[in-house]
Amino acid sequence: MKTQYNKSEIMKAAWSMFRSTVISFADALRKAWTNAKCATIDFSMNAMSENTTPAVVKTEQQQYDDYIAGRIGWYKRNGMF
Repeated sequence: MKTQYNKSEIMKAAWSMFRSTVISFADALRKAWTNAKCATIDFSMNAMSENTTPAVVKTEQQQYDDYIAGRIGWYKRNGMF
């Protein structure tokens, strides 16, 4: 099943993040898409069967921090810092 996303709302969120923070527009757009995708996931215990164990779910901020740490690591490994 294909999920329909409201692209207008995603772009508005990206522009809002871009204007209110010091991140690039590409990073703001990635974060806006991540927020939209996470909003569609049902994290309730009723959605899981009894035979499955709940996965460790990172918060949006933890995911973004991991992404930024990876980018900084790449720059350090390539001698840009």
